[in-house]
Amino acid sequence: MSSDYDAVIASLMQSAEAPDAADKLRELQIDPETVQHLIKHLSQIPGVKPNPSPYLDVGPVHDVVDLDSERAVFMHIPRCGGSTLHNILVNWYGPVNLHSDRVNGLYYYSARNLASKKLFSGHYDYYATQLVPGNPRLMVFLRDPRDRLISLYHIHRAHREELIERRNLVLARWANQYDINEYFAHPEVRAHPAINNAITRHLSSQPQLGQALGNVDGAYLPIEVLRDQAIGNLANFDFIGLMQHYDISVARLAKLLGKQVPAKIAHERNFDTLIETDPNMKRIDRQIPNAKTHALLDELVCEDEIVYEFAVQLFENIDI
Repeated sequence: MSSDYDAVIASLMQSAEAPDAADKLRELQIDPETVQHLIKHLSQIPGVKPNPSPYLDVGPVHDVVDLDSERAVFMHIPRCGGSTLHNILVNWYGPVNLHSDRVNGLYYYSARNLASKKLFSGHYDYYATQLVPGNPRLMVFLRDPRDRLISLYHIHRAHREELIERRNLVLARWANQYDINEYFAHPEVRAHPAINNAITRHLSSQPQLGQALGNVDGAYLPIEVLRDQAIGNLANFDFIGLMQHYDISVARLAKLLGKQVPAKIAHERNFDTLIETDPNMKRIDRQIPNAKTHALLDELVCEDEIVYEFAVQLFENIDI
């Protein structure tokens, strides 16, 4: 079983279209979700190489897309309305053109694999977006950093215990244990890169590969340096949308890409919709932030707020 298991891991890490991978997983009675979770973190374990195969690509031959073809890359920062835009982009470009990675794993795909798709949409950091070949259109949606963290807390608190334990979701576990002020006062929460100025970190020039495990990549650089990198990198985006101006943003993006504005924008991962439709979620009473909450958030969003204000200026000054 060990050799079969290694072969599946190698195949999956090299290509989302790995032949017989799903059948092999079923044969070995391995939960595919567990395997995907393992693959996501393999490279973060000391001594484990992200590519267990000696070959560049063990999947099927990929038909590469012409280098001059239009490609779109959506950098999805959590709780910024990204799932809704993801669905819009898939409708525009077609599922067949969508790359399978959604969790900042572009680093581990072959160049041939990346060259075979036209649409990339996931929780990427800025560095990962630069791996896409050609001259892709780079897009991001942003949200007021305080509102984003408060939303993130509530969505984590709504996670069911079974999902938390199955995926070892530490932030969700803490969100279930602590009220909102206790949560944002927790030292490990405050140090977590998904919490502490996460927008700045994602938009900086430093890879954020250890984020899910709570590791702060690029820790050798002061957060102020990452902030300046983030502001500089925003200038490279073809499109910046704002969550509080969602419909206007989508209309602008449609015009930019030459696409049809959706007749109706379905906010499918809206909090209220999620807890009603997602079996991994439970109903909770949302907590109301108070003055203490915002005092706790000050340090956690101080650089993000600077980056966000710069993005708002760009949004307001662009006439599409």
